[in-house]
Amino acid sequence: MKKLKPKEVHACHCTDLKSKIALSKVVNLKEVGVGQTLKYK
Repeated sequence: MKKLKPKEVHACHCTDLKSKIALSKVVNLKEVGVGQTLKYK
């Protein structure tokens, strides 16, 4: 992830807490919710 340098990462509900903590140390971690729509340009 450090090499890819994404602006943010959206962790799904199936991502466990330990993984979310690790991800949050290297990228801007965002949650997703039911019915949420993400649009990428």
